Amino acid sequence: MFTIAYIVLVVLLAINYGIVYVLWKRTKGAPSVSSYGEALHPPVKGKHDILRKISAGAELETGVCIISFDESRTTTHRRILDSANIPNCRVQVHVVRRHEHIPELPRCKVYLMCTEFSERHVIIEETGKGLGDLHRTTYDAVVKLGGCLIILYTRDPGSRNLKDQVRYNRNIYCVACQPELSDLNQDGRFFSVYDNLSHYQKSELRRQITENMI
Repeated sequence: MFTIAYIVLVVLLAINYGIVYVLWKRTKGAPSVSSYGEALHPPVKGKHDILRKISAGAELETGVCIISFDESRTTTHRRILDSANIPNCRVQVHVVRRHEHIPELPRCKVYLMCTEFSERHVIIEETGKGLGDLHRTTYDAVVKLGGCLIILYTRDPGSRNLKDQVRYNRNIYCVACQPELSDLNQDGRFFSVYDNLSHYQKSELRRQITENMI
């Protein structure tokens, strides 16, 4: 009788262990989930797989594509662009929340990539620093498409009251030390704002878009 009870106990323990192990494996392998039920770090294909889906030299349409990384900010980004009063400007908005959204970029001659303020001023992530690469891959995609990229860095507290003839907050250190941002800035294609362009910034943004949209 003791032997039978012992065998039953062993079997029950084995079953319980199996269930716990399966649940642990599923939890370990699952991506983190936000309060909205979306994966925070969903598995994505490599950067080069994403870029391979984009055809270099594609025919680009006259107009501007606003690239936003936060859907809740698209209305503000559009308002900022509209405030520059660019004539005959066809505008499209594309939200990039995941890498898979990058190949779906509209084919436009000008891309206004809107990034949001962060304490570390992460505008285009630097390789090897563990910050992800969503902005960087988007940047590389626009370069591959051949579009004119303009970066608008928004919600920057230091850009609330910029002086005249100033496009961006000079305290954003990465603009000078990061090659991609430095090149854009030298071409007049980097702007920083809080949520409104100055008169000078409107004039410069209008000039950049008008010259490159044709």
